[in-house]
Amino acid sequence: MSVQLLRIYLDDLGFGERDYAIGHDADDRFCLVRDGDKWVVYFSERGSRWDDVSFDSEKVACMFMLGLFTQRYVERWPRHGSGRTR
Repeated sequence: MSVQLLRIYLDDLGFGERDYAIGHDADDRFCLVRDGDKWVVYFSERGSRWDDVSFDSEKVACMFMLGLFTQRYVERWPRHGSGRTR
């Protein structure tokens, strides 16, 4: 998976630039940036990085970030009744 594909998946889940930043730091959102030869996922708040997780590959970092947002999607849109997801 690439960062371009990650953006498409996040958009399909209903998340936008208010929720994440890719390639740069942005306050109050999850960020995925390249740092030297690593890819780092973290939450940025008031200029600080929280819960940094680094990866050797873009693919694995993107999959990790997609997992974070998939969990947020499930928590945001719990199932109510049969077949209804939103």
